[in-house]
Order: sequence, then C-alpha cells, then structure tokens
Amino acid sequence: MGGWIVVNGRTDIARVAGAHAVQLGRGSLPIGAARRVLDRSCAIGVSVHGPETCREASALGADYLLLGTIFPTPSHPGMPAAGVELIASCADAGPPVIGIGGIDVESIDAVSSAGAYGVAVIRAVWQSEDPAAAVERLVRALERWTGASGSSHAGEARV
Repeated sequence: MGGWIVVNGRTDIARVAGAHAVQLGRGSLPIGAARRVLDRSCAIGVSVHGPETCREASALGADYLLLGTIFPTPSHPGMPAAGVELIASCADAGPPVIGIGGIDVESIDAVSSAGAYGVAVIRAVWQSEDPAAAVERLVRALERWTGASGSSHAGEARV
C-alpha cells in the first residue's frame, strides 16, 4: 500500500516539496491559480460541504473533492454532521469524492456504500491507544471495501 504527500492549503509549499497533491480550502488560492503554479502531476483537491460546492469545484477543475463533515468530529466544532446522504448527493459530481469527518473503522462500510471513492481520517488514528493497530484495522476495512466493490478504483481507496 502506498501513500500520498498532501499539503494543506499551501500551493507554494506543495510545489517546492514535490507533493502529490494540494488540498485547497476556503482561504486558499482559487483552483485556476493553483493549477498555474503547480506541475500538472500534482493533484488539486478542494474541501467541499454540499452538492452546490461539489458541482462548482468540479466545474473549476478539481481532481478530487474532500467532502464533509460526514459524522460529528471535534476537529470541526459547530459544523453539523450531514451523514452519508451527503456523499450520495455528491458522488456523481465528477471528481472522486473522499469522505471526511468522524469516519472510523465502524463507519467505513456506510461511507463506501454511499459512493465515496475513499476516506480521510484523523481521530480514528490519533486518538487510538495503539495508532499502528488502528491503521491496520482501517487498511483491512478498506481492503474489504475495494475487494468487494468490483469498481474500477478497487484497490485505490486511501486512508
């Protein structure tokens, strides 16, 4: 299993570091400006929170969408959790949808079933008593997901 280096919000650092992707949020450069700064091999992800922002980011050329908040999470206090229905409403926006927000090994199947391409996790690893074991459990859950889906991206979902 491989991984990506993704730089959050800093297109300049992503370019210098040779990162695989940059994740753009509300205070980041617009997609078009980021694309002019980055090598074409650097993917551009955009943080989105609903169908309208999914369609907008897709139309502007996002390579993937980081969609949340799916479940309650302390990293975004006050942000209402939309549930997996949010993923279902955005899964056909165009770019792959990565679910984020309170996702853990118990919720991966629901996120997958709703149409997500992959997941991003924080608390499921960092707040675990044994982070290495937590990652192993997540990887096994993703292997079930990608192995059972039969989809064209089987084996590509990432933690």
